[in-house]
Amino acid sequence: MVVAMIAFLRKAERMEVMPYVHAGWVGALVAGFATWVIATWVIGISGASRELTEGSGR
Repeated sequence: MVVAMIAFLRKAERMEVMPYVHAGWVGALVAGFATWVIATWVIGISGASRELTEGSGR
C-alpha cells in the first residue's frame, strides 16, 4: 500500500509530501512494536500467559 502511494505521488510530482509518507510508515512500525512490547509485558505480569498457552492449544 505504501509503495503504491509513493508511486502515485511520484507520478503526480508531489515529492514535497514524501517526508509525511515516510514518517507515517515509520510511525506505524514504532507503534506496532510498542504495542507488542506492552502486550507482552502485561501478559507476563498478569499470570495470564499460562491460560493463553492452554487456550491456544485447543
